[in-house]
Amino acid sequence: MASSSTNQSCRICSLKENKSATKNFRDDRILGKGGFATVYLGIINGEKVAVKQLIKVSSQKGMGFDEEIQALTQIKHRNIVSLIGYCNKDGEKILVYEYIDNHTLNDHLHKRLRDGHSELSWDQRLTILIGVARALYHLHYCIGIGSFIHRDVKSSNILLDKNLVAKVADFGLAKYVSFDDELSHIITDGKGTFGYMDPYYIYTGKLTKDSDKYSFGMVMLEVLGKKKEAMDILDPVFHGNITEGRLKAVDICCDICKKCLLPPKERPEMSLVLAQLELALHTSDSDSENVNPMPAIAHLAIPHSDLKEMTPIDSGSRGKRDFLAQVATVSSLNNKNVVKLHGYRMTTEFDYYMYEFASKKSLHCIIQGLSWGRRFKIAIDIAKGLSYIHDEKDLIHRNLKSSNVLIFEDGTTKIADLYITNLCACNPKFQIYHPPE
Repeated sequence: MASSSTNQSCRICSLKENKSATKNFRDDRILGKGGFATVYLGIINGEKVAVKQLIKVSSQKGMGFDEEIQALTQIKHRNIVSLIGYCNKDGEKILVYEYIDNHTLNDHLHKRLRDGHSELSWDQRLTILIGVARALYHLHYCIGIGSFIHRDVKSSNILLDKNLVAKVADFGLAKYVSFDDELSHIITDGKGTFGYMDPYYIYTGKLTKDSDKYSFGMVMLEVLGKKKEAMDILDPVFHGNITEGRLKAVDICCDICKKCLLPPKERPEMSLVLAQLELALHTSDSDSENVNPMPAIAHLAIPHSDLKEMTPIDSGSRGKRDFLAQVATVSSLNNKNVVKLHGYRMTTEFDYYMYEFASKKSLHCIIQGLSWGRRFKIAIDIAKGLSYIHDEKDLIHRNLKSSNVLIFEDGTTKIADLYITNLCACNPKFQIYHPPE
């Protein structure tokens, strides 16, 4: 594991405290029950929590209880349920989680509809899938020196909060695989939920990140096509008003879903899955605004030689797939302190981004002549832009520096060079602005 220390935000909850919180584990407090644990509604310090009481004798073969606590305290992400506390006393093993009050994705897809609740809209479904993809990417690539493989991704393990933000839950079967493992897999008994489990994993016992990708593909299939009638995968409000953008979004989603269900080596990386889902959502949204979300710039009729002179920007070694992923992500950003992407162009030699123009140049060029008051306002604008990128989009800029902070005619400061990503790996050429860790 990456660290042996327990995160300070996770505390020990006494058995007495857990009994009091759940009214001595009373049946009417049960939120859910499975083969390995029962989850109760609890009240601790006036706040609702989810108290997961593990069954004392279980054949579950995931991480040990101590390992699960250690793993969960390392995982901090808005699309992953947070561990608040735990108890390991008198044979009782209990985990205390944040309480998510809007049930599971499975409830919304299959059960709650009969209670008169409105069906999830097309855009809501896409946003939920994007949240789950972000969570899986974080688990696979952004924790310590290895990967967490969830091993039980399914709609009933995806919780939704009051804003329909998806949160992946239940890490009882999760496994940790070190990046140093030559085979990048572990051999283990097939555990999970049939219908969502990777057939390759079932037959061979080889567990890899690809196993989670298959499960995610099955969740996508469930979210996009739970009904027999093909048109009913869309929000009913679309009926009679099917737009070109939404049809394209459906095509994108169906394609990525199909690829997640291919043989393991042919399944796409979660970064590409995420980028394609973001593209689908933005393509769908674009119809309501009557704009092209990523307009091609070939119609500008600028000679290639002139275009090269006008854009002396280092493109590094970014491939075509990486370029399209960036376009999909950056085009979805909409904040007054983040530079707006107006278009793009791909050619056989070069790829181009077209951004709004900053007439006052970069902070690096003008900082020497600025007053302290002006510098302070610029710093506030930068902080607002980063807050949007981090908190609302769950992205990392990766190359923030004074030359990538642009000043506009009206005095607005905007963050530029948006090579943003969920990736944890960094390009050494940008190391001067990176934190030492």
